[in-house]
Amino acid sequence: MRSRVRILAVTHVLPAPDHQTAIWSPEAVSDDGHVKLSFMDALFVDRVPMQRLFFYEGPDVPPFQSLVRSLKSSLAAVLPIFQPLAGKLTHCASTGDVVVDCSPAAVSPGVRFVEAEYAGSIDDMGRLAVGDEHHTEALTLLGPELNAGRLPAPVLAVQVTRPAIGAGLAGVVVGVSIHHAVADGHSVWQFMRAWSAASRRDPASDMVTPPPTWDRTAIPYPKAEEVARKFLRTVAPALPVARSPSLYTPLEQRRRSFLLRADDIRSLKQSILTKSQAIGGHLGTFPSTYVAVLSLVWTSIVRAKSLNDPDGGDAYFLVPVDLRRRLGPAPAAHVVTFTGSSNRFMAYETDFGWGAPSRVELVSLFTRELVLLLGAEDGGVQVTVALDHAHMEGFAANFMQVSRRGDEGAKN
Repeated sequence: MRSRVRILAVTHVLPAPDHQTAIWSPEAVSDDGHVKLSFMDALFVDRVPMQRLFFYEGPDVPPFQSLVRSLKSSLAAVLPIFQPLAGKLTHCASTGDVVVDCSPAAVSPGVRFVEAEYAGSIDDMGRLAVGDEHHTEALTLLGPELNAGRLPAPVLAVQVTRPAIGAGLAGVVVGVSIHHAVADGHSVWQFMRAWSAASRRDPASDMVTPPPTWDRTAIPYPKAEEVARKFLRTVAPALPVARSPSLYTPLEQRRRSFLLRADDIRSLKQSILTKSQAIGGHLGTFPSTYVAVLSLVWTSIVRAKSLNDPDGGDAYFLVPVDLRRRLGPAPAAHVVTFTGSSNRFMAYETDFGWGAPSRVELVSLFTRELVLLLGAEDGGVQVTVALDHAHMEGFAANFMQVSRRGDEGAKN
Protein backbone atom coordinates (compact mmCIF):
# COMPACT_ATOMS: atom_id res chain seq x y z
CA MET A 1 0.00 0.00 0.00
CA ARG A 2 2.86 2.38 0.75
CA SER A 3 3.89 2.21 -2.92
CA ARG A 4 0.62 3.92 -3.89
CA VAL A 5 1.81 7.20 -2.35
CA ARG A 6 4.86 8.77 -3.99
CA ILE A 7 6.71 11.65 -2.32
CA LEU A 8 7.29 14.43 -4.84
CA ALA A 9 9.08 16.99 -2.66
CA VAL A 10 9.86 17.78 0.98
CA THR A 11 10.44 21.38 2.00
CA HIS A 12 10.18 23.36 5.23
CA VAL A 13 8.12 26.46 6.02
CA LEU A 14 9.52 29.12 8.35
CA PRO A 15 7.45 31.73 10.21
CA ALA A 16 7.25 34.94 8.16
CA PRO A 17 10.12 37.19 9.34
CA ASP A 18 8.07 40.34 8.80
CA HIS A 19 5.23 40.25 11.30
CA GLN A 20 3.35 42.72 9.13
CA THR A 21 2.42 39.76 6.96
CA ALA A 22 0.79 38.03 9.91
CA ILE A 23 -2.90 38.30 10.74
CA TRP A 24 -2.24 39.47 14.30
CA SER A 25 0.74 40.73 16.21
CA PRO A 26 2.34 37.65 17.80
CA GLU A 27 2.33 37.30 21.56
CA ALA A 28 5.87 37.07 22.90
CA VAL A 29 7.08 33.78 24.30
CA SER A 30 9.17 33.81 27.50
CA ASP A 31 12.75 35.10 27.38
CA ASP A 32 14.29 31.61 27.15
CA GLY A 33 11.95 30.73 24.28
CA HIS A 34 10.22 28.01 26.28
CA VAL A 35 6.51 27.39 26.75
CA LYS A 36 5.88 25.06 29.68
CA LEU A 37 3.21 22.42 29.45
CA SER A 38 0.34 22.60 31.90
CA PHE A 39 -0.37 19.53 33.99
CA MET A 40 -3.26 18.75 31.62
CA ASP A 41 -1.00 19.03 28.56
CA ALA A 42 1.49 16.65 30.19
CA LEU A 43 -1.02 13.80 29.97
CA PHE A 44 -0.63 13.78 26.18
CA VAL A 45 3.16 13.77 25.80
CA ASP A 46 3.15 10.05 24.98
CA ARG A 47 0.21 10.13 22.56
CA VAL A 48 0.23 9.64 18.82
CA PRO A 49 -0.05 13.05 17.10
CA MET A 50 -3.47 14.06 15.78
CA GLN A 51 -3.51 13.48 12.01
CA ARG A 52 -6.41 15.04 10.12
CA LEU A 53 -7.25 14.73 6.44
CA PHE A 54 -9.24 17.29 4.44
CA PHE A 55 -10.53 16.07 1.05
CA TYR A 56 -11.22 18.73 -1.59
CA GLU A 57 -12.56 18.16 -5.09
CA GLY A 58 -14.25 20.00 -7.90
CA PRO A 59 -13.54 22.67 -10.51
CA ASP A 60 -12.57 25.33 -7.95
CA VAL A 61 -9.50 23.39 -6.79
CA PRO A 62 -6.53 25.25 -8.35
CA PRO A 63 -3.56 23.64 -10.14
CA PHE A 64 -1.38 21.73 -7.72
CA GLN A 65 1.66 24.02 -7.71
CA SER A 66 -0.50 27.13 -7.31
CA LEU A 67 -2.28 25.45 -4.41
CA VAL A 68 1.01 24.49 -2.77
CA ARG A 69 2.35 28.06 -3.04
CA SER A 70 -0.81 29.44 -1.44
CA LEU A 71 -0.72 26.95 1.45
CA LYS A 72 2.96 27.60 2.13
CA SER A 73 2.75 31.39 2.10
CA SER A 74 -0.36 31.46 4.30
CA LEU A 75 1.17 28.95 6.73
CA ALA A 76 4.25 31.16 7.02
CA ALA A 77 1.97 34.12 7.75
CA VAL A 78 0.15 32.49 10.67
CA LEU A 79 3.09 30.69 12.28
CA PRO A 80 4.32 33.87 14.08
CA ILE A 81 0.97 33.95 15.92
CA PHE A 82 0.99 30.22 16.67
CA GLN A 83 4.67 30.21 17.63
CA PRO A 84 4.76 26.88 19.53
CA LEU A 85 3.58 25.04 16.40
CA ALA A 86 6.88 26.01 14.76
CA GLY A 87 8.92 24.84 17.76
CA LYS A 88 10.06 21.53 19.21
CA LEU A 89 8.65 19.49 22.08
CA THR A 90 11.71 19.17 24.33
CA HIS A 91 12.65 17.38 27.55
CA CYS A 92 14.63 19.40 30.11
CA ALA A 93 16.70 16.80 31.93
CA SER A 94 17.72 19.20 34.72
CA THR A 95 14.13 19.78 35.89
CA GLY A 96 12.22 16.84 34.42
CA ASP A 97 9.92 19.25 32.58
CA VAL A 98 8.74 18.96 29.00
CA VAL A 99 8.48 22.30 27.20
CA VAL A 100 7.84 23.64 23.74
CA ASP A 101 11.13 25.18 22.65
CA CYS A 102 10.44 28.23 20.48
CA SER A 103 14.02 29.51 20.46
CA PRO A 104 15.54 30.50 17.08
CA ALA A 105 17.58 27.28 17.02
CA ALA A 106 14.46 25.13 17.52
CA VAL A 107 12.33 27.05 15.02
CA SER A 108 14.98 27.44 12.30
CA PRO A 109 14.45 24.02 10.63
CA GLY A 110 10.88 25.07 9.80
CA VAL A 111 7.64 23.07 9.57
CA ARG A 112 7.94 19.98 7.35
CA PHE A 113 5.79 20.35 4.21
CA VAL A 114 5.39 17.27 2.00
CA GLU A 115 4.09 17.18 -1.58
CA ALA A 116 2.90 13.74 -2.64
CA GLU A 117 0.94 11.86 -5.30
CA TYR A 118 -1.53 8.99 -4.89
CA ALA A 119 -1.68 6.27 -7.56
CA GLY A 120 -5.38 6.68 -8.30
CA SER A 121 -8.15 9.26 -8.70
CA ILE A 122 -9.62 11.60 -6.10
CA ASP A 123 -12.60 9.21 -5.96
CA ASP A 124 -10.22 6.35 -5.15
CA MET A 125 -8.74 8.44 -2.33
CA GLY A 126 -12.17 9.28 -0.97
CA ARG A 127 -13.26 5.64 -0.96
CA LEU A 128 -10.56 4.87 1.60
CA ALA A 129 -12.70 6.70 4.19
CA VAL A 130 -16.17 5.40 3.30
CA GLY A 131 -17.97 2.08 3.31
CA ASP A 132 -18.21 -0.52 6.02
CA GLU A 133 -14.70 0.08 7.29
CA HIS A 134 -11.98 2.70 6.84
CA HIS A 135 -8.74 1.62 5.22
CA THR A 136 -6.76 3.09 8.10
CA GLU A 137 -3.30 2.12 6.86
CA ALA A 138 -3.85 3.76 3.47
CA LEU A 139 -5.45 6.85 5.02
CA THR A 140 -2.41 7.30 7.26
CA LEU A 141 -0.19 7.56 4.17
CA LEU A 142 -2.20 10.56 2.97
CA GLY A 143 -1.12 12.51 6.05
CA PRO A 144 2.35 13.65 7.12
CA GLU A 145 4.46 11.56 9.43
CA LEU A 146 5.28 13.37 12.68
CA ASN A 147 7.96 11.42 14.48
CA ALA A 148 7.40 12.32 18.11
CA GLY A 149 8.51 9.08 19.74
CA ARG A 150 11.71 10.66 21.05
CA LEU A 151 12.24 14.27 22.17
CA PRO A 152 13.07 16.82 20.92
CA ALA A 153 10.37 16.40 18.30
CA PRO A 154 8.44 18.65 15.91
CA VAL A 155 4.82 19.38 16.76
CA LEU A 156 3.38 20.23 13.31
CA ALA A 157 3.71 18.78 9.80
CA VAL A 158 1.71 19.18 6.58
CA GLN A 159 1.23 16.95 3.53
CA VAL A 160 -0.60 17.82 0.33
CA THR A 161 -1.44 14.83 -1.87
CA ARG A 162 -2.76 15.01 -5.42
CA PRO A 163 -4.30 12.14 -7.40
CA ALA A 164 -2.21 10.74 -10.23
CA ILE A 165 -5.36 10.14 -12.29
CA GLY A 166 -7.31 13.32 -13.00
CA ALA A 167 -10.09 12.29 -15.39
CA GLY A 168 -11.05 15.96 -15.62
CA LEU A 169 -11.88 16.22 -11.91
CA ALA A 170 -9.51 18.28 -9.79
CA GLY A 171 -8.88 17.19 -6.24
CA VAL A 172 -6.41 17.23 -3.38
CA VAL A 173 -6.05 15.96 0.18
CA VAL A 174 -4.53 18.28 2.77
CA GLY A 175 -3.13 16.34 5.73
CA VAL A 176 -2.19 18.05 8.99
CA SER A 177 -0.46 16.39 11.97
CA ILE A 178 -0.31 18.25 15.30
CA HIS A 179 1.01 16.96 18.63
CA HIS A 180 -1.78 16.68 21.21
CA ALA A 181 0.45 17.95 24.03
CA VAL A 182 0.65 21.35 22.32
CA ALA A 183 -2.90 21.78 21.03
CA ASP A 184 -6.31 20.41 21.94
CA GLY A 185 -9.38 20.29 19.69
CA HIS A 186 -10.35 23.92 20.32
CA SER A 187 -6.81 25.08 19.56
CA VAL A 188 -6.46 22.99 16.40
CA TRP A 189 -9.59 24.46 14.87
CA GLN A 190 -8.54 27.96 15.91
CA PHE A 191 -5.29 27.39 14.00
CA MET A 192 -7.09 25.88 10.98
CA ARG A 193 -9.51 28.84 10.84
CA ALA A 194 -6.61 31.31 10.89
CA TRP A 195 -4.60 29.39 8.29
CA SER A 196 -7.52 28.90 5.90
CA ALA A 197 -8.53 32.59 6.25
CA ALA A 198 -4.98 33.64 5.37
CA SER A 199 -4.97 31.26 2.38
CA ARG A 200 -8.18 32.66 0.94
CA ARG A 201 -7.08 36.22 1.82
CA ASP A 202 -10.26 36.99 3.72
CA PRO A 203 -9.65 40.05 5.98
CA ALA A 204 -13.17 39.89 7.43
CA SER A 205 -12.57 36.38 8.73
CA ASP A 206 -9.30 37.46 10.33
CA MET A 207 -11.14 39.36 13.03
CA VAL A 208 -13.49 36.55 14.04
CA THR A 209 -11.01 34.65 16.19
CA PRO A 210 -8.88 36.46 18.83
CA PRO A 211 -5.16 35.71 18.91
CA PRO A 212 -4.16 32.76 21.10
CA THR A 213 -2.32 32.97 24.38
CA TRP A 214 0.24 30.41 25.55
CA ASP A 215 0.30 31.48 29.20
CA ARG A 216 -0.17 28.29 31.23
CA THR A 217 -0.47 30.32 34.46
CA ALA A 218 -4.01 31.13 33.34
CA ILE A 219 -4.88 27.75 34.85
CA PRO A 220 -4.69 28.58 38.58
CA TYR A 221 -3.37 25.62 40.54
CA PRO A 222 -0.71 26.04 43.24
CA LYS A 223 0.99 22.67 42.61
CA ALA A 224 0.73 22.76 38.82
CA GLU A 225 4.43 22.11 38.10
CA GLU A 226 4.65 19.30 40.66
CA VAL A 227 1.56 17.60 39.21
CA ALA A 228 2.82 18.03 35.64
CA ARG A 229 6.10 16.29 36.51
CA LYS A 230 4.23 13.49 38.25
CA PHE A 231 2.06 12.97 35.17
CA LEU A 232 5.16 12.96 32.96
CA ARG A 233 6.82 10.28 35.12
CA THR A 234 3.64 8.21 34.78
CA VAL A 235 2.91 8.49 31.05
CA ALA A 236 6.51 8.78 29.80
CA PRO A 237 8.85 7.31 32.43
CA ALA A 238 11.74 6.86 29.94
CA LEU A 239 12.04 10.47 28.75
CA PRO A 240 13.40 11.67 26.39
CA VAL A 241 11.76 8.56 24.88
CA ALA A 242 8.17 9.73 24.86
CA ARG A 243 6.26 6.77 23.55
CA SER A 244 6.33 2.99 23.69
CA PRO A 245 5.52 1.10 20.47
CA SER A 246 2.75 -0.67 22.42
CA LEU A 247 0.79 2.59 22.54
CA TYR A 248 -0.01 2.51 18.84
CA THR A 249 -3.62 1.73 17.95
CA PRO A 250 -4.11 -2.06 18.04
CA LEU A 251 -4.59 -3.66 14.63
CA GLU A 252 -7.77 -5.40 15.78
CA GLN A 253 -9.49 -2.04 16.11
CA ARG A 254 -12.01 -1.17 13.40
CA ARG A 255 -13.14 2.34 12.62
CA ARG A 256 -16.16 3.70 10.81
CA SER A 257 -17.75 7.10 10.31
CA PHE A 258 -21.50 7.71 10.41
CA LEU A 259 -23.50 10.81 9.48
CA LEU A 260 -26.50 11.91 11.51
CA ARG A 261 -28.47 14.50 9.58
CA ALA A 262 -30.37 17.35 11.20
CA ASP A 263 -33.69 15.50 10.85
CA ASP A 264 -32.21 12.41 12.52
CA ILE A 265 -30.98 14.52 15.43
CA ARG A 266 -34.32 16.30 15.91
CA SER A 267 -36.12 12.95 15.99
CA LEU A 268 -33.51 11.57 18.42
CA LYS A 269 -34.00 14.52 20.79
CA GLN A 270 -37.78 14.05 20.68
CA SER A 271 -37.40 10.34 21.44
CA ILE A 272 -35.14 11.04 24.43
CA LEU A 273 -37.55 13.64 25.84
CA THR A 274 -40.57 11.39 25.36
CA LYS A 275 -38.89 8.41 27.05
CA SER A 276 -37.69 10.58 29.91
CA GLN A 277 -41.20 11.86 30.56
CA ALA A 278 -42.64 8.35 30.32
CA ILE A 279 -40.46 7.13 33.21
CA GLY A 280 -41.00 10.24 35.30
CA GLY A 281 -37.66 11.79 34.48
CA HIS A 282 -36.81 15.44 35.13
CA LEU A 283 -35.81 16.31 31.56
CA GLY A 284 -38.08 19.26 30.85
CA THR A 285 -36.73 20.25 27.46
CA PHE A 286 -34.83 18.79 24.55
CA PRO A 287 -31.24 17.71 25.28
CA SER A 288 -28.43 19.44 23.41
CA THR A 289 -27.18 17.93 20.16
CA TYR A 290 -23.97 16.91 21.93
CA VAL A 291 -25.82 15.05 24.71
CA ALA A 292 -28.31 13.46 22.32
CA VAL A 293 -25.67 12.12 19.93
CA LEU A 294 -23.42 10.83 22.70
CA SER A 295 -26.43 9.13 24.32
CA LEU A 296 -27.08 7.27 21.08
CA VAL A 297 -23.40 6.33 20.74
CA TRP A 298 -23.14 5.16 24.36
CA THR A 299 -26.29 3.01 24.30
CA SER A 300 -25.24 1.51 20.97
CA ILE A 301 -21.82 0.56 22.39
CA VAL A 302 -23.32 -0.95 25.55
CA ARG A 303 -25.85 -2.98 23.56
CA ALA A 304 -23.15 -4.21 21.20
CA LYS A 305 -21.00 -5.35 24.11
CA SER A 306 -23.96 -6.99 25.85
CA LEU A 307 -24.37 -9.28 22.84
CA ASN A 308 -20.89 -10.66 23.50
CA ASP A 309 -21.01 -10.49 27.29
CA PRO A 310 -24.45 -11.59 28.57
CA ASP A 311 -23.23 -11.52 32.19
CA GLY A 312 -22.72 -7.77 31.88
CA GLY A 313 -20.81 -5.63 34.33
CA ASP A 314 -20.04 -1.98 34.92
CA ALA A 315 -19.38 0.13 31.84
CA TYR A 316 -17.87 3.61 31.82
CA PHE A 317 -18.02 6.39 29.27
CA LEU A 318 -15.37 9.11 29.72
CA VAL A 319 -16.08 12.52 28.20
CA PRO A 320 -13.30 15.14 28.23
CA VAL A 321 -14.78 18.63 28.35
CA ASP A 322 -13.69 22.18 27.66
CA LEU A 323 -12.47 23.62 30.98
CA ARG A 324 -12.06 27.23 29.86
CA ARG A 325 -15.37 28.55 31.21
CA ARG A 326 -15.32 26.30 34.27
CA LEU A 327 -12.22 27.67 35.95
CA GLY A 328 -12.28 30.39 38.59
CA PRO A 329 -11.42 32.99 37.60
CA ALA A 330 -12.23 31.91 34.07
CA PRO A 331 -9.37 32.46 31.59
CA ALA A 332 -9.95 34.10 28.24
CA ALA A 333 -11.88 31.94 25.78
CA HIS A 334 -8.85 31.68 23.54
CA VAL A 335 -6.41 30.29 26.12
CA VAL A 336 -5.06 26.92 25.02
CA THR A 337 -6.03 24.22 27.53
CA PHE A 338 -7.84 20.94 27.13
CA THR A 339 -11.07 19.77 25.56
CA GLY A 340 -12.52 16.80 23.71
CA SER A 341 -14.11 16.45 20.27
CA SER A 342 -17.36 18.29 19.69
CA ASN A 343 -20.01 18.78 17.03
CA ARG A 344 -19.30 22.50 17.47
CA PHE A 345 -15.91 22.01 15.78
CA MET A 346 -17.01 22.99 12.27
CA ALA A 347 -14.37 21.09 10.34
CA TYR A 348 -16.41 21.31 7.15
CA GLU A 349 -15.98 25.10 7.13
CA THR A 350 -12.21 24.77 6.52
CA ASP A 351 -12.06 26.66 3.21
CA PHE A 352 -8.57 27.50 1.91
CA GLY A 353 -10.03 29.39 -1.04
CA TRP A 354 -11.42 26.56 -3.16
CA GLY A 355 -14.54 25.66 -1.21
CA ALA A 356 -15.48 23.43 1.71
CA PRO A 357 -13.99 19.95 2.08
CA SER A 358 -16.05 17.03 0.83
CA ARG A 359 -14.72 14.85 3.65
CA VAL A 360 -12.80 15.34 6.91
CA GLU A 361 -11.30 12.47 8.88
CA LEU A 362 -9.15 12.11 11.99
CA VAL A 363 -6.90 9.20 11.08
CA SER A 364 -4.79 8.77 14.22
CA LEU A 365 -6.48 7.15 17.20
CA PHE A 366 -4.53 7.49 20.41
CA THR A 367 -6.57 5.15 22.58
CA ARG A 368 -8.90 2.18 22.37
CA GLU A 369 -12.66 2.52 21.84
CA LEU A 370 -12.59 6.16 20.83
CA VAL A 371 -15.56 8.26 19.70
CA LEU A 372 -15.08 11.51 17.76
CA LEU A 373 -17.68 14.10 16.77
CA LEU A 374 -17.46 16.75 14.07
CA GLY A 375 -20.01 19.30 12.95
CA ALA A 376 -21.21 18.48 9.41
CA GLU A 377 -23.18 20.42 6.83
CA ASP A 378 -26.72 21.70 7.44
CA GLY A 379 -26.74 20.93 11.16
CA GLY A 380 -25.59 17.33 10.86
CA VAL A 381 -22.98 15.54 12.98
CA GLN A 382 -20.27 13.15 11.77
CA VAL A 383 -19.58 10.38 14.28
CA THR A 384 -16.36 8.37 13.97
CA VAL A 385 -16.08 5.28 16.15
CA ALA A 386 -13.15 2.92 16.81
CA LEU A 387 -14.12 -0.43 18.34
CA ASP A 388 -12.93 -4.02 18.43
CA HIS A 389 -14.03 -6.21 15.53
CA ALA A 390 -16.29 -8.19 17.85
CA HIS A 391 -18.36 -5.13 18.72
CA MET A 392 -18.45 -2.96 15.59
CA GLU A 393 -21.19 -4.84 13.73
CA GLY A 394 -23.52 -4.74 16.72
CA PHE A 395 -22.81 -1.07 17.26
CA ALA A 396 -23.46 -0.18 13.61
CA ALA A 397 -26.71 -2.16 13.53
CA ASN A 398 -28.15 -0.36 16.57
CA PHE A 399 -26.83 3.06 15.55
CA MET A 400 -28.23 2.89 12.03
CA GLN A 401 -31.52 1.41 13.23
CA VAL A 402 -32.11 4.48 15.36
CA SER A 403 -31.04 6.69 12.44
CA ARG A 404 -33.64 5.03 10.21
CA ARG A 405 -36.26 5.68 12.88
CA GLY A 406 -35.23 9.31 12.71
CA ASP A 407 -35.79 9.32 8.93
CA GLU A 408 -39.23 7.79 9.40
CA GLY A 409 -40.10 10.30 12.11
CA ALA A 410 -39.05 13.20 9.90
CA LYS A 411 -41.34 12.02 7.10
CA ASN A 412 -44.43 11.65 9.31
